[in-house]
Amino acid sequence: RLLRNSDTYSLQMHDSFAREFLRYAYALICSKTRLIVNTEADEFRLFLFSNIFKMLYEENSVERGFVCDALKQKHGELYTRCYVPDSEERLDRFQIKCNSRTPFVNFLHVFQRFSVPCSSLDHFISTTPLAISSIGRALAGDTAFMNYLSGHLVINVKSDSELPSLVLKTRLLLQHFSLAAVKLYGQMAAVNTCLTRYQEDHAIMEGFGNTTESESGDNSTDTSEFGLSGNISMNSCCDGNQIICDMASNGITEEYRALSDEAWHGIYIEGALLCLVLLMTIFLTFLLIKTSHHLSTATVLFVFNIIFSNVLFLSSFMFLYSDLLNDQTYGRVSDDYSEKSGNLIVAETLQTHLFGSNQFRRHLVQETLFSLAQNGSLIGLIHLLLLVLVVISRSMTGKSTHLARRSVIAVFACVWMFLIVSHIIFSMMQISAIRNLDELFTVLTTGTARQVSCKGNETNPNPVKSDYDAIASLCDKTAVFHALGAYLLRGHTLFTVIFLSASICIFVSTVFYHHHMKKQNAMLQAGLRDNYPHRRREMLFHTLLLSIATFFLSVLGQTYIELAVVWEDDKERVAKLSRWYHIARIAAFIDPVLNPLIVVLRTPLLRKQVVTQISSVANELRSKMGHQWESVRRSRDSSSRGANRKKSRTARSLSVSRMPTSEAEQSSELSVTLRNNKPVTRLARSLSRVSINTRLINAIV
Repeated sequence: RLLRNSDTYSLQMHDSFAREFLRYAYALICSKTRLIVNTEADEFRLFLFSNIFKMLYEENSVERGFVCDALKQKHGELYTRCYVPDSEERLDRFQIKCNSRTPFVNFLHVFQRFSVPCSSLDHFISTTPLAISSIGRALAGDTAFMNYLSGHLVINVKSDSELPSLVLKTRLLLQHFSLAAVKLYGQMAAVNTCLTRYQEDHAIMEGFGNTTESESGDNSTDTSEFGLSGNISMNSCCDGNQIICDMASNGITEEYRALSDEAWHGIYIEGALLCLVLLMTIFLTFLLIKTSHHLSTATVLFVFNIIFSNVLFLSSFMFLYSDLLNDQTYGRVSDDYSEKSGNLIVAETLQTHLFGSNQFRRHLVQETLFSLAQNGSLIGLIHLLLLVLVVISRSMTGKSTHLARRSVIAVFACVWMFLIVSHIIFSMMQISAIRNLDELFTVLTTGTARQVSCKGNETNPNPVKSDYDAIASLCDKTAVFHALGAYLLRGHTLFTVIFLSASICIFVSTVFYHHHMKKQNAMLQAGLRDNYPHRRREMLFHTLLLSIATFFLSVLGQTYIELAVVWEDDKERVAKLSRWYHIARIAAFIDPVLNPLIVVLRTPLLRKQVVTQISSVANELRSKMGHQWESVRRSRDSSSRGANRKKSRTARSLSVSRMPTSEAEQSSELSVTLRNNKPVTRLARSLSRVSINTRLINAIV
């Protein structure tokens, strides 16, 4: 069985070690050593294989104890460096398991070590003389053999270490949770469809096979005759998705279907809101272009701040939803899916996906744009609020209120440049940090090359690197995030919290200072009420306060969940909070949707421009509709006049036919003359008609 499966390894294994081990083991068990021991070399080989046999199968073997002690030491060191809880209890259980009747060290590990062409048992004995006296000590110091025993450690670190769970507490995972639910259920639906089709085809073929067997004894059929997919099999449905296939077969997909439906509902709502934000941004840009020469500098910057923040907001969602345009799946489902909730399984599929080297840069751009859109909007509003407050304070104290336009714009630009540069620098730091986490996930998910490399020659193969050292090094590089609160992985959340806290303090202080300043200058206020510039500044100040309050309301739920997952240690509760983040993010649309409305309704020039544009559009529509109505009315009038003329001509022809011939000829001549004589006036035509009618009446009488 081992030799048949040897093609799963990158090196082709030979069977000489297995055959020789079986030969000497049989001789030892059956006391037939005299049949195979003929020379001193045979006796030496028997001694070596007997030591290996005792190490593997003897209860409480001393040689196996050396290997177990070395493994326990390595496990204890890595449990500490990789933040695996309850390490002492785990080590005690491992020691018992390693020396039990079903030993942890088995023949598979020895076979893998000595069945590689460039690293045979003879080569091992020649390079490690200690193996002659103690095979256990020799193997305990052999890096290649110890690498084959690292699978148990990798499983423990992957499932129980606190380092991979750092990903569960990042905003990146919170934002992509709904997309992961859609992707995962899409995989399940595809497997379900394939299995259903396979079962239907199999049932049809069984029924037809029974019928043909009873009739002709020949049960061979051609599936193409019935439109069946003969190439569909259970293996093809589950190829690469064995765990998902098991989940679908066990009928546990309803929870994931509910998660997918919730995610799609949220995506549809966000799509509609994004269209609304786009329309509002375009309309506000149009108004700014029309009225920029008549607005104050602070108002122009206020409107520009809203427009620029909305553009960043829209761009971030374009990067976010780009994953829906491809069929690429996210990470693999863990083997212990039956012990976890659907929320946690969906969240864990994002661990290897979000921080992969080929995915993280795109996700980092999306995260940076989203953070800039929110933080920039807030900081820009706070800056303008302070600017307007300074102008109001100077006007109340009798000082000059004139501020250089270039200085105001330069300060505003510096604020935005500081935000952009700080986010870019922080993102670059994240890239270097995430590489270590991605390598750790790769090692824990796929494992390292736990085998001897034969790129050298048989006498000097390439040295083997220790898997334990590789995992420990990656844990050390990643542990800095755990020790310092994952400041890099959760950086954008910390940015938002810091800016939000500072802005709240400035906001409250500004409101109280403005109220105190108004009370101190109460008498001056009475004279300033009729001052238009002062009223305009007060209006802008209150508008900024309203916009900032709207921003606080929009990010309240989102910030609460981001902070809650930082302090929560239970993975299940973190995954449950991730499920509700989508709803909190929908509430974040309050700011980009309402801010354009607020600034338009509370700025007189913008409001007047809106009324003007609406009036012009209404007049244009009214004019077009009037022209269309007039053309319809004219066509109706012309058609009615044509019908009346036709009726009069018919009546006149009937009257003329009843006249005498001479009078009819005269009447026809007169009518021809009237038709051909264009300069004839309406009066002449009416008189001729009266005379004709009189003569017709006389003729009838």
